[in-house]
Amino acid sequence: MPGDLELPPSSLRPRLIAAAGAAALSALSDFYDEEQIVSDPIAVLDDALTFLRGGIAALRDQPRIDP
Repeated sequence: MPGDLELPPSSLRPRLIAAAGAAALSALSDFYDEEQIVSDPIAVLDDALTFLRGGIAALRDQPRIDP
């Protein structure tokens, strides 16, 4: 079943997006440890999601590389 990119989950692009999402969350986790207080954690998460949305939009604008 195709997703938002109209590709099956086994294609490269969905895997790239999943990897980027995991990396973004890992970076947030590494940067903000338990001792660090974040004044607006939702804004921090929103920044990461905005970054990911930009990548998804860029992929949508490019020709597909999957067969």
